[in-house]
Amino acid sequence: NMGVFFPEVNNFEVTAEDTSVVLDVARSNADDAASVSLRYEAKDAAGELVDFFSAPASVEFAAGETKTTLTLSFDGSQLVMGEPYSVYVKLDEAEASTYATSEATFTVILPEPWTSMGQGIYFDEILCELFAEADAFRGLGAYVEFQQNDLDPNRIRVKNAFAPATLGAMWGGVPSWLVSNV
Repeated sequence: NMGVFFPEVNNFEVTAEDTSVVLDVARSNADDAASVSLRYEAKDAAGELVDFFSAPASVEFAAGETKTTLTLSFDGSQLVMGEPYSVYVKLDEAEASTYATSEATFTVILPEPWTSMGQGIYFDEILCELFAEADAFRGLGAYVEFQQNDLDPNRIRVKNAFAPATLGAMWGGVPSWLVSNV
């Protein structure tokens, strides 16, 4: 077969004005021009199929071409802000690579607008209590970014409170960037 695959699949943050996302498609056997059929489906956060996404019936390769693109179109005005849409795409099994990704699921999302409120100290007594040895981590916090939702100012979020550097500190010692409130 042609060994068709997706070299990389990413999630997409889009705007309401966007109308498409593009996926790369590659193949290992590029001798002849080819048309590789595909199927797709798109679902909302509740797992219900949505009909405002569309894709071509096949991916086209010119003779000698090892890489092409697949454009998935959608009506951005139909997207609900903050709701992830799961899109599943599968290349024809007869032409798909057995050693690479020939089917993929990725997320398309219209993110909510957030504004940085600056840095602050985030204290986590729950994880520190559950996983830390004795009292070594009680009262420790990490510098993180706080953000406020532009649509609802009563919603505040902590950005990367559980990043690997923060979690790693709970098991591997106390780095200098942690501060104490005790």
